[in-house]
This record gives sequence, structure tokens and C-alpha cells, in this order.
Amino acid sequence: MIKFLVLQIRRQDYHSVLETKVKVEPNYMLIEEAWRKWLYHKACYITANDLDEVFRIGNIGPEDSIERLGSMYSISVGDVIVNTSNQKMVYVDNFGFERLPALEQLLELEGEKL
Repeated sequence: MIKFLVLQIRRQDYHSVLETKVKVEPNYMLIEEAWRKWLYHKACYITANDLDEVFRIGNIGPEDSIERLGSMYSISVGDVIVNTSNQKMVYVDNFGFERLPALEQLLELEGEKL
């Protein structure tokens, strides 16, 4: 089992133009812009075998696989998921997941681990 960190856009920023773009038609440039503007917060850790299971657990449980860190809503398009064992980052796309290598490099340069 792997521990994944789920980052979501803060609810108070939920209706910003950028957030709307991230949720409607996500791409790595929009996700990175939202990241740099501190729109994301650490919502929870989910223990799962893979990203598909993270998505399922983040929507229908079981609750005992979720360690909430603050406010959290169902995992959806635009959310960022980090594999804490290797620091690989993805965002939830309209269909599946897309890697965020530029953010991975940024965190590595800053020496930050999530």
C-alpha cells in the first residue's frame, strides 16, 4: 500500500476564474499557475494501491483509508495527487491522470517533500 497526498483548491478560491478553468479544462500550465498562486491546500492522505484506487476511495471510501488534514471534498478534475514514496505528482484530468514533472522539479529544487 502507498500513502498518497491529495491537494485540492481551497473552497474560498473555488469560484475564481483560474479555478473554474482548472476544473473545466485542466492542463499542466493551469495547474502550475494555480499552484504558484497558493490556491491548493493539503486536503488528506489516502492509503491505496494505485491512483485509480485513490480516486475511488476519495469519492466513496472506505473512510478508514483517509486521513483528513483539513476540509476535503470528493476527488475531482484539477485535484493534485502526490505519491509520497517517490514524490511523483499527477493531476486528475477529465479522463485519467496527467503527470506534473515541472512541479516535481520545482519541489526537488526547493528541497521540499510532500
